[in-house]
Amino acid sequence: MRTAFLAALVMCLGAVLTAQEASEGQKLLEASARKYQDIGSYQSHAIAQQPLGEGLTCTVDLTFAYAAPRMTPSDLPVPMLPQAIKSGFLGVFDQQDRPTTVSRSCAGPGPAFSFDQMAWRVTSAKISGTETVHSRVCEIVEVQYEGARRNPNGEPVRYWVETATKTVWKMQFSERDALSKTGGLAHWTVVWDSWNEDQAPPDWQVDSVRNTVAKEQTALIGQEAPEVSGRSLRGDPFQLSELKGNVVVLDFWATWCGPCAEEMASLERLRRSLSGKQVEFWSISEETSEIAKRWLAERQRTLPTAIVARDTSFRAYSIEALPQIVMIDRTGVVAHHWVGLKNENDLRQAIEALLAQ
Repeated sequence: MRTAFLAALVMCLGAVLTAQEASEGQKLLEASARKYQDIGSYQSHAIAQQPLGEGLTCTVDLTFAYAAPRMTPSDLPVPMLPQAIKSGFLGVFDQQDRPTTVSRSCAGPGPAFSFDQMAWRVTSAKISGTETVHSRVCEIVEVQYEGARRNPNGEPVRYWVETATKTVWKMQFSERDALSKTGGLAHWTVVWDSWNEDQAPPDWQVDSVRNTVAKEQTALIGQEAPEVSGRSLRGDPFQLSELKGNVVVLDFWATWCGPCAEEMASLERLRRSLSGKQVEFWSISEETSEIAKRWLAERQRTLPTAIVARDTSFRAYSIEALPQIVMIDRTGVVAHHWVGLKNENDLRQAIEALLAQ
């Protein structure tokens, strides 16, 4: 009887400890995410390694740069983008860390480093151990996310988070191998050796933003705007043609598009400031309403959104890169079509000019 009681007690204590580990893991993950959400900027350097089998390892050099919109240089016409990454293939090494001459290569890891989003869509997070990385004491947090994209084959993402600063110094994750013809997985270990925070964005990151500044597309200008048919996030029918008589601003976007979040923020500010005038703002997405709703909620975006079928409206407007803005006059004719980030003041002037016609 006593033995059974002790066994039950041990099981209960184990369950309590497991729950506590999970709770502490979630708290640490959220604290680290908040650090990266609140930070002004950072530049960091890391080495990423992927085992190739037969004792060989692919090694890639990574440099990260992040700058919040408030860090945008005064001469830049659009806000800073959330994050930029430079990568360089260093080679394939053997078990003694010697470079080899084998004719094998690897693609760098994909965009799995959105640290401000590391606590989003989490189904479980637990602390699985402690390890010192570059003399920094880190807790290892194992995380499972919704869907298979971030946890292919159910493998967790692991973050080594420094207890004192909430900085990520090491990370392990798996992703679909970009070079694999069989859909295999690439298993990455990334170790950071430096983090420089709250400094001016580096020149290479600023240059990458300059390359996203909007360019005018002329093919549709002066023509009747192609119809856009879909449903709002509430399920109501949406028809572009029913908005004739108003100036219409269409924002074509996707949840995987980093600059789209900044573009949408500008449009939401314009929508509020132009409230009561004959101008309609709509964001247009080909993704499901569930995915769009969650993305908008996580970023607290409120722009009216229409979900359209694939290869319909995006094809009609020749949308091959994102974000894109199409501006339509009161008669239903395309007045402007921009690819990339457009300056908010320029958008306002274009809208007010169409309202004045």
